[in-house]
Amino acid sequence: MIKGSQLMGRAVIDMEAAERLGKIKEIIVQRDGERVAGFVVVHGETIVGTGGTRQMIPASAVYSTGPDAMTVRGSAMKQGLAELENLPRMSDIIGHRWSRVVDDCSA
Repeated sequence: MIKGSQLMGRAVIDMEAAERLGKIKEIIVQRDGERVAGFVVVHGETIVGTGGTRQMIPASAVYSTGPDAMTVRGSAMKQGLAELENLPRMSDIIGHRWSRVVDDCSA
């Protein structure tokens, strides 16, 4: 099993288009906090963390995760994007009481 912290900064490759999409910036989790729902991937961000383009990728689009990169199926990346907007990010729940995070996200 791979820890979430180990995924941060990992390259994301669309294996169907043979294209690098960017690096994992944030991990989106299900409301129960037990499963990964998706990822926020950034391309072209500067060293100080500004600029670049962001896109969300649902976990269902992930094909495999290797030591250097995560490969995704580009044709599956458009499914379920609307629901990812309202789910908590891993950075939102680390160090917080889970019930409070769920309440905050439900509001």
